[in-house]
Amino acid sequence: MVSRYFPVIQPSIDQPPPLSQSTFARPNHLITVNTVEEEEEETKTMMMMIMMMMIMNKEEEKEEEKNNNNHIKNNNNNNKKQQQ
Repeated sequence: MVSRYFPVIQPSIDQPPPLSQSTFARPNHLITVNTVEEEEEETKTMMMMIMMMMIMNKEEEKEEEKNNNNHIKNNNNNNKKQQQ
């Protein structure tokens, strides 16, 4: 994490500051920004989390489909028994 002090341009009374400067309200407001490495690490972490969620979702879908197939088999077996 890198911290830098950004100077604030004081607006004149007649002319308001441009939008890009209006966000820095206090003089020497401390702004923290991530380094490139931290951003890359954060992106990797997010991608890993998304991949894990996708894998877990696929596994849940497979399990659900398996359960549905078991219910269908059981119903078919029960129907056969009742017909006999």
